[in-house]
Amino acid sequence: MTSNEIEKSNCIFCNIVNKLESTEILYEDEDVCVFRDIKPASDFHILTIPKRHIEDAKALTTADKNLVNKLESTEILYEDEDVCVFRDIKPASDFHILTIPKRHIEDAKALTTADKNLVDRMLCVAKEQLAKNNLSVDDARFGYHWPPFRSVRHLHLHTIAPESKMGLISRIIFKKDSYWFVSPDYVDSRLC
Repeated sequence: MTSNEIEKSNCIFCNIVNKLESTEILYEDEDVCVFRDIKPASDFHILTIPKRHIEDAKALTTADKNLVNKLESTEILYEDEDVCVFRDIKPASDFHILTIPKRHIEDAKALTTADKNLVDRMLCVAKEQLAKNNLSVDDARFGYHWPPFRSVRHLHLHTIAPESKMGLISRIIFKKDSYWFVSPDYVDSRLC
């Protein structure tokens, strides 16, 4: 084993990336891995780490510029005691946000009647964000991915606008009232 391999084996983050440590991965792509902090400083505290072992910031080179841009903190557009709003990392139109509850709920199917006020609040906040950005509710698409068709195991409401500018692939991924993407009305009807 090389000294670099020994160092990696002692790195908790490398062990998480390589699935040697048990943790719930919230998001993962070819470059980064996102998960909850083991000792959260607030209700919503996540870590985004590079998949490649990097000892510290001093070890970064100009070749790491795209990775650093990906690791920059997400801009929180809105936050209150119950929900948080930020931009989707792969926008389906000019404006694409995710509204998430601060309390962990795996997905829309896991909601119960006790969550009705939270679901209503999420939609209300999403509509407020549209208004704040001078976008019309009439040209917006709202919805939740329905299990098993979801990539992140944390409830999130998609708000996409203008709907009229969505491309073909986005229209399929976020197809209204399909088996994989359901409207807030559908979710609400299950909670009554």
